[in-house]
Amino acid sequence: MSADRTAAHVKGSALGAWIAWYAAHRDIAELMAIVERIPVEARGDLDPTSPTLGLIPTAWYPAEAVHHLLDGLSEGMTPTELTALIRESTAASVDDGVRGIFRLAFDLLATPERYAKHIQRFWNQLHDTGTRSVQIIGPGEAFSIIEDWPGHHPMLCEVTMETMAAIFRKMGLEDVEVIRVECVSSHDPRCRAVLRWKA
Repeated sequence: MSADRTAAHVKGSALGAWIAWYAAHRDIAELMAIVERIPVEARGDLDPTSPTLGLIPTAWYPAEAVHHLLDGLSEGMTPTELTALIRESTAASVDDGVRGIFRLAFDLLATPERYAKHIQRFWNQLHDTGTRSVQIIGPGEAFSIIEDWPGHHPMLCEVTMETMAAIFRKMGLEDVEVIRVECVSSHDPRCRAVLRWKA
C-alpha cells in the first residue's frame, strides 16, 4: 500500500447517503463539530457549518478528511456500538443507493458473478485509488480483495465489507457472511475477506 494518503479521494456520493442517515438517526451537530476539528488544510471542501457538510455527490473529497471524520465519529465507541452503527447505516445506505443513484449499477452487479466481473468499475465510481477484486472460489463462496489503497482506514474498510454483504443480501441471497482474514491495519499486505452465502 502506498504511504501517500493525500493522493486518495472519496466520491461525495459515497458519503452523501450515509450523512443523510446520520442526520436522521443521530446528532448531526456532533458530526459538524467533528468536521470543524479537522485541520483546514486536510478538510477539502467539507463544510462544518452545513448540516449536509456541503457534500456534492459528483465531487471528490480527500480521504484524509474522511479519515479524520471517522476517527472523530468512532471516538469513545465500544466495538459493539461501532459494529452496530456500521451495520445499520450501511444497510440503509445500500437500500437508498439501489433505489436511487446506484440503481443501474446494482442491476449490473445483481449476481455474484457479475459483481465479481464489474467490481473494479463500481469501486472506481467511489474511490480514486485501490485495486478491487472478487474471486468466486466455489458455490456460495468468494474471496474479496483490496490492494494498493492509500485511502484505507479501518472503519472505511469495515464499511466496504459490510456494503458488500448488504449488496449480496439485496440480490436475494441468504446467510451472507463476510469474514476478514487480512487487513493492512494489521500490517498485512492487503485487505482480504472470505464471503459466503446461500442461494
